Amino acid sequence: MPLAGGHLALDFVNTVGGLHIEPPSPAEELMDTYDDFTIWCARLSVISERQASSLRAAGRRDERPRAALLERLREEERSALADAQLAPRGAGSGSGSRDRTQTLRWTFPPPHELTDPLRPIVHAAVELLTGGPLDRLKTCGNCRWLFLDHSRNHSRRWCSMDECGIQMKHARFVEQRRRRRRAATA
Repeated sequence: MPLAGGHLALDFVNTVGGLHIEPPSPAEELMDTYDDFTIWCARLSVISERQASSLRAAGRRDERPRAALLERLREEERSALADAQLAPRGAGSGSGSRDRTQTLRWTFPPPHELTDPLRPIVHAAVELLTGGPLDRLKTCGNCRWLFLDHSRNHSRRWCSMDECGIQMKHARFVEQRRRRRRAATA
């Protein structure tokens, strides 16, 4: 699964694929199971591989969705941060650096509940919505994915060059060629 959003919350939103011109379908959902979700979380270092494996096992024992989950969405940020701690950004990576200018990041305890991996994602979404850069938030011109445009002149129009960028450039090339042919025969 490509990670083209440039932000944890956007990469989570982008787990539904499909083109702009078509309504979303269940076939375009890139996370069909809780296993897919835990693999995605481990890939983005929201949780460790070991924690993902443990949650998958717990998920197989309890796959019923909780009705109260939607009602608790507003409280998830507060809940997430209640258990979180501030740590130097390089903590846990073995860097050993004692740089006083080092920034801090929120760290979350190992997951115990099946929904615990959502806490860093909810927090990332709130940070993006409250601190931006929302002026760089864009929707792909080809699919429905969101991304942060970090290009120098803020002119990026697609989520990923490998997929949508190539498709859009090809379509533009074909259209330009079609126009030149029409102009030549007119």
